[in-house]
Amino acid sequence: GRYNKPARVKGRGEIITPINDFNNIYGVLVFDDMFFSTKEVYSTYDKIEKRDVLNNDLENAARLMLGGNKIIEIENVLKDNGAYLASLTGSGGGIFGLFETKEAAISVQNKLKDSFVFIHYFESVE
Repeated sequence: GRYNKPARVKGRGEIITPINDFNNIYGVLVFDDMFFSTKEVYSTYDKIEKRDVLNNDLENAARLMLGGNKIIEIENVLKDNGAYLASLTGSGGGIFGLFETKEAAISVQNKLKDSFVFIHYFESVE
């Protein structure tokens, strides 16, 4: 189903629990010609130690793959520009950064628009 609100997603994306008490989220999504084979990411994931915390274990796997150092570089650029969180989306390709305000996220999008192949502002829906 479509929830149009923040949710915690588990499994292969089929276990969706909406989060009702959640502040608005403001962020940017970055793509920079970085592609990871989902099959290879999951294969690497199967070989690494898992953590039982709120994080993206697939990112840990993607970081070990060819080109994975670019994930860290882009996350650091976002954090250096005020993101309080930066992470890989799913098994890879995109990286998002979250900001305290809409203005901060839009400002970073405008500042970094020529630094990446694609950068786009987003916000959570109510």
